[in-house]
Amino acid sequence: MAGPLLIGAGVLNALGTLSSGREAERVGEANARSLEMQAGSVRAATAAREGLQRQRSGDALANQRAALLQSGVSPTSGTALIGVNQSTYDAELDALTTRYEGLLQAQGIDTQAAMSRYEGKAKKRQANISGAGQLIGTAGAAYLGGGFMRPAGVAPAPISTANVNWIR
Repeated sequence: MAGPLLIGAGVLNALGTLSSGREAERVGEANARSLEMQAGSVRAATAAREGLQRQRSGDALANQRAALLQSGVSPTSGTALIGVNQSTYDAELDALTTRYEGLLQAQGIDTQAAMSRYEGKAKKRQANISGAGQLIGTAGAAYLGGGFMRPAGVAPAPISTANVNWIR
């Protein structure tokens, strides 16, 4: 009677392993989707920060030009022009740096999403292999231990040296 119980336990164990692999894949996929949403939010926030930075820089440059004009200096020639051009260059560089940093952060999050998805799939593959091994082990143990039912009066065929001569 122990044979059928061992077979049932082995099958249930294998099914549990397969189920945990499917669950690991689902969790990995859910985490990946969440991270992808986070990366999208980072991209949107970065674009907003870049736009705000450009707007503030534009306001500051306008104020700088107005102050120069108010003091009687033309911002379109000479040293004043060099200063205005440098300020414009610096403002653009700041905006592009903001964009670059945000894109790098989003790319890092996208990489985490891909890794989460990969880990879930790898755990599922591992569970499939482990579950198959458990089933094969259970079947082998049941067969060798007499767990499979044979019709009455039928015994396993004896192994003789005549049956294995082909191995040589």
